[in-house]
Amino acid sequence: MASKKLLDLLKGYSNAMLCTHSPSIGIRARPMHIANVEESGTVHFVTAADSPKVAEIRYDGDVGITCQSGQCYVSASGKAKLLEDRKKIAELYQKPWDAWFEGKDDPNILLIRVEVDEAEYWDYSGTKGIRYLWKATKAAVSDDPKDKLDDKCPNNDAHAKVHL
Repeated sequence: MASKKLLDLLKGYSNAMLCTHSPSIGIRARPMHIANVEESGTVHFVTAADSPKVAEIRYDGDVGITCQSGQCYVSASGKAKLLEDRKKIAELYQKPWDAWFEGKDDPNILLIRVEVDEAEYWDYSGTKGIRYLWKATKAAVSDDPKDKLDDKCPNNDAHAKVHL
């Protein structure tokens, strides 16, 4: 089960950047519509079976997902699996997908299921952003080492690393 905060953030995004590994090019990223986020933190995307990302996932199932909106950011990594589960496709199918597919029964539709194993988020929206700005400003002008920002993750509501 993913943390409630991570799930809330992921479910608030409609799109993400999905990063895959191409044997000829290296790391590739492209925007993808998020079809579903499960309580476990597993994320589903829909794609065409003949798209290059399918070959890349078959080559290397390790993927990254990044999301950003306003002052909220999520970075996740996990294992991608390609699913031809017609029942799950029908369950998740959305009318706007008709621009790419000929309905939920189109044989070219695949699901990409990403089982997230690690994620990190930064939520500096609202008053959290003001508090962070204050700390950053203080760190920039202070000579006191204890005021400096570091990469340690305090596991609070604004920033946390989550292992699933």
